[in-house]
Amino acid sequence: FFWTFEFLLEIRRRIRGGASSGATMAIRAAHAWLPLACASVLLLVAVLGGLSMSSVLRLPAPSTPLLEKGGEPTTAAASVGAARQLALAEPLGVGRAPLVEPGQLPLRTAGRWVVDASGRRVKWACVNWSGAAQKDGVPGGLQHQPAEQIAALFAAMGFNCVRVPWSVALVLGPHEVSDPALLAANPSLMGLTNLKILDAVVEACAKARLMVIMDNHMSDPDWCCSGTDENGLWYNSRWSEQQWLQAHTLIAERYAHQPYVVAQELRNELRSAVINNATLSPTWGNGDPSTDWRLAALKAARAILVVRLEGCLIVVDGLDYSTNFVNVADHPIQLPVADRLVYSAHDYSWSQSVGSQQELNQLLDKH
Repeated sequence: FFWTFEFLLEIRRRIRGGASSGATMAIRAAHAWLPLACASVLLLVAVLGGLSMSSVLRLPAPSTPLLEKGGEPTTAAASVGAARQLALAEPLGVGRAPLVEPGQLPLRTAGRWVVDASGRRVKWACVNWSGAAQKDGVPGGLQHQPAEQIAALFAAMGFNCVRVPWSVALVLGPHEVSDPALLAANPSLMGLTNLKILDAVVEACAKARLMVIMDNHMSDPDWCCSGTDENGLWYNSRWSEQQWLQAHTLIAERYAHQPYVVAQELRNELRSAVINNATLSPTWGNGDPSTDWRLAALKAARAILVVRLEGCLIVVDGLDYSTNFVNVADHPIQLPVADRLVYSAHDYSWSQSVGSQQELNQLLDKH
């Protein structure tokens, strides 16, 4: 994941409406508002015919004004906030990903690409808006700025897509939220359920023309991810596979009429999990219903596509924190509806150790 730390710091500074610096700020940013794993800039690519990360990174140069606090257009010289955005973008060569117009939706896949309604390629440049999958069940930053301003900030920073993590617990057991520490800048959301607050965040993204990927991050409402959090599979001793399928169906129904909800990610980063005192590791294509992630993904995809035959791509992670797609070639996912499947490959500096381009190519060929 590229530029994660700098974007994390900048997003937190802008949402808080003030400037901070130094190691203390870095530590707080990494551990408070967005967990490091969930704050990573996630670039998802349709890889039905192969993987291509470099093509996603080639974004057009900025050509429109940045958005300063309040959503009003401004120039880089007009404010310190806009200058920070420009300083962040220029050294990294980051441009502005084209926003998708309503007439371009729904999306579909064509070979290895995601394309719009007319068949033109669409590149996802996504950022996570974390929080709904965690214990409070509330997307982060709503205590500092209105949801619409946060969404506008993401668009101004060059993103065209927001990945919204959610938990099974949030969908099946919503609760009212009245804590100013979570919603101070959004008084109209006070007293609503966290599921309705999620609705407001999705609508804010849609208003900013940001595509939304609804990502089932966890079953329990908690931080992700580790090998001991009991959420490495799509079920655990508290939340069954059937409840997971029910939650996906409810999400599909809830946003069936919002075209900017363009995809559902079936589960984040499959990994080993301890369930009923036994350690189980996910598999791909072995036919064991307790571990075969391919079988489970097919069940969830079919349930979603019954509700949303058009307009919803199905995003499928791989094994080993979504770094491993070794068995996909022999056991591919074949959906009942064509041109809907997207594989999501995750990449971390610690997930590979190579000394040359040749070794890197060999590693990528293997996984």
